[in-house]
Amino acid sequence: MIEADEKQNKKEALDMISAAKKSFEAKVKDDLSKMREEFRTWFAKKRLGLSKLSECPACSEQCIVAGEKITSGEPRLEENDIVQETFVLPTKLRCPFCGLRLESHALLHGADLGGQYSVKEYHDPVEFHGIDPAEYFDPADYYEPDYGND
Repeated sequence: MIEADEKQNKKEALDMISAAKKSFEAKVKDDLSKMREEFRTWFAKKRLGLSKLSECPACSEQCIVAGEKITSGEPRLEENDIVQETFVLPTKLRCPFCGLRLESHALLHGADLGGQYSVKEYHDPVEFHGIDPAEYFDPADYYEPDYGND
């Protein structure tokens, strides 16, 4: 039963990849370099949660793989940020170039893209520890009403 489900998921994933590949090959490739640059810029600005860039199995361009948190490592201090390594189970793949969309871990696994990955999450130390700066700092202590009245 499980083996049959795996075979069905693999077949479905490969069919979707094949259809996206045909769609991509039919598109005009003139604007491809511009699209690549726009996509990289967009992804760098957005940095969608537990996502990463990966190679699309249909068109070999960059695509987004996103998933669900499995576990997080111990937080550690790096310069002025607290960094945690988070391990992710991939559940979605979306390619802006060929339109491929794999919307479940089973489909990603069928396409041999279901392996776990990790991302670094950066946290502000004040927010991470729930510190309220108002408890430690009162601006009135630094206000001088007569300053500059010479």
